[in-house]
Amino acid sequence: MLQITEVNPQSIFNHLQIATSQTKVDYYNPPDYFSGRGFKAKDLINIDLNKNFGLVDPLTGEMIKGEAGKYNHNTYLRRRSDIAEKPCSLDRIFEKTTTARKFFGKEAPYQSLALINGIPALLETNSPHMFNFWSRNWFLLAVRVLGQEYGSFQQKLSYVKDNKLPLVRMVNAIDPVFKKRFDQESVKSGNQFLEEVKFKQMVDELSSENPNFEKPGAYYNPHTFTIVAINTDYYGQLKSWALGAVSDVGESLPSEKQFHSLHAAAAVVNGKAIAFVAPTGTGKSTQEAMLGTMNEWVPTLVENSGLSTDPKLVEEAKSIKSQYHSDDWLYIDRRFIATISERHIYPRTNFVDDSIPEDKMPALMKQARDGIFAKALKENVKIDSNGKFLMHDSIGMPNSRVLANPADAVKDPQTGLSFSATLTAVNILLKFDDDSGIEAVNEEIKKAGFIDEDCKLPYTMKTFFEEGEYNFVVPLKGAARAWEVFRFVPTKFGPGASGPEKWGQPTFEVVGTKYLAKPDKVLAYDPFQKGFYESYGEKLNCSAINIGRPCWIGFGIKDAKSKDWAKLSTDEQELAIKGTAVLMAKRASAISPELAEVLIKTLQRKAGI
Repeated sequence: MLQITEVNPQSIFNHLQIATSQTKVDYYNPPDYFSGRGFKAKDLINIDLNKNFGLVDPLTGEMIKGEAGKYNHNTYLRRRSDIAEKPCSLDRIFEKTTTARKFFGKEAPYQSLALINGIPALLETNSPHMFNFWSRNWFLLAVRVLGQEYGSFQQKLSYVKDNKLPLVRMVNAIDPVFKKRFDQESVKSGNQFLEEVKFKQMVDELSSENPNFEKPGAYYNPHTFTIVAINTDYYGQLKSWALGAVSDVGESLPSEKQFHSLHAAAAVVNGKAIAFVAPTGTGKSTQEAMLGTMNEWVPTLVENSGLSTDPKLVEEAKSIKSQYHSDDWLYIDRRFIATISERHIYPRTNFVDDSIPEDKMPALMKQARDGIFAKALKENVKIDSNGKFLMHDSIGMPNSRVLANPADAVKDPQTGLSFSATLTAVNILLKFDDDSGIEAVNEEIKKAGFIDEDCKLPYTMKTFFEEGEYNFVVPLKGAARAWEVFRFVPTKFGPGASGPEKWGQPTFEVVGTKYLAKPDKVLAYDPFQKGFYESYGEKLNCSAINIGRPCWIGFGIKDAKSKDWAKLSTDEQELAIKGTAVLMAKRASAISPELAEVLIKTLQRKAGI
């Protein structure tokens, strides 16, 4: 079996030299939380991530030749590990750090120093896949590979220590014995992916053969901001924990420097950042794309409206400036400045439905498939017999992902991407067709031990029909109202969070995330979280938006009460998605009420309403 030490580091650095320039990194200036002692944009290494810099094949250890978009790695686990200890004690994290480092000796062969919202974050690993993804996911300060460094790695690491800057540390190790057995079982199965049942059998066998075998697991100590992950390279979990650790740093800073984290997507329309927390399956990435590209589709919609439109509204439509901001996670400071966390985003490939005929596939979906996903690094994407990547869950592998460059999604990256903006609105996207779904989540909250009267979803379908604009957009006015809605976020178990036996079952996340280190019963009463959410309710435009059946009824879609999403026509689906984006932009005062009315009427006419 080829060992990592056989990789030629000089080949990696040749690629780094080719793909690196001296220009400012994506016009991005990291927040300065350390009174001038932190890192600046000039300290980042500016790598063109669409070029194949230092991309190592996790299977062979060879440099990957050709396009980065052909990269596709099957991880050991395709979801969060069953062992997930956070928080754990100092003794426990020291024990696991010592164990992990035994698998790669004195120094990790791959080290990558990133900057996440101004906070340095160091990866030490013997997994090429982790190195590949980590080094592209974040804004990068420096790397060290097999003893050779690029970007003044040791100098910058010493700067962190000398200036006593907080450092998030990720130690990720794969046991060579575990890797070898996994490779053997994968070949034996004859399939691209090792079934979960067989994976569990393999782990049990290794445990019986060696009592000291480390089962796949992850551990986090919030006092040292240290994460240890052993025998797992599923990037979704490890990336999430890194984001959570940076959040802990944000809470530990002096009050005026503190920052809060939102597990949310965001776009910027006319300078106003609009964020939305969204449970699995509610279309977070779709809504972000619609808001982020309003400058492209709104003028066309108004021009072809067939309505007698005020010239001022036509001019307003043409002058809209919209930008992508965040796909999954953003940080907000005390001034409500929202800053992105990732340089490359990590969406599910499920956005592209391969089952739709080419002539009926929506333009936005085609753009994602051909312009974004085609160039992206891939994780757990199924490949058919003709070598085609299968993106959708229905024919592919559930929870397959890409690491995509958002610059590929916009016409002009210099104007189409936002790295920080003033937050104007925080919304929660829900997807309930009737009260049974709400009741099921409330039951799960009780089962988890939350027995106080206020520990429940504070709305029913009646709330939306009586208080909601178009029957589905409910304003959240005031501190108490915002906190009670964002405190428990309904969701469903999905492929990244559990085994297949739980997929689709209702559950919930306290403050909308499992990323944070604090236990749920602490988070639900946490004054830091409560204070920020209350400030959103007091100072910003917050809404609860039910994009299930109430949305279709509110927009006047025919027979909406008896339809599900799959039965809506393409024009009806467009009305639901774009209409929701329009209302979010209006609620944030990013577009005028008059323009919003014209846009919704036009979408309704297209849908035959």
